[in-house]
Amino acid sequence: DIVSYSDTGTMVSDYNLIGPDKTDMVRHTGNTYNTLAAYVAGKGQDTHSNNANPLFVGAPDFHIQAESPCRNAGVNIGVADDFDGNSKPMGAAVDIGAYEFVE
Repeated sequence: DIVSYSDTGTMVSDYNLIGPDKTDMVRHTGNTYNTLAAYVAGKGQDTHSNNANPLFVGAPDFHIQAESPCRNAGVNIGVADDFDGNSKPMGAAVDIGAYEFVE
């Protein structure tokens, strides 16, 4: 599972990039959504999320490459800096993930 949760509280999930090789995307209170589209239709979450290869530099380095669909695809949630201390955003918009792409 990418995400497994039940309705014991409030969860909001959006502006994520979910790898394309996942078959059990989300399990929610006994329901399994096998695609991002099915989950969005069924729960109304992740309407701005994408199902693609994030193009990381390579594990364990989770910086993104220039062609990454994560670039400029996030939303500002009030975090001022990435894990390297770079100001967010570094480009036209915030990048999805822990690191901003730095040219």
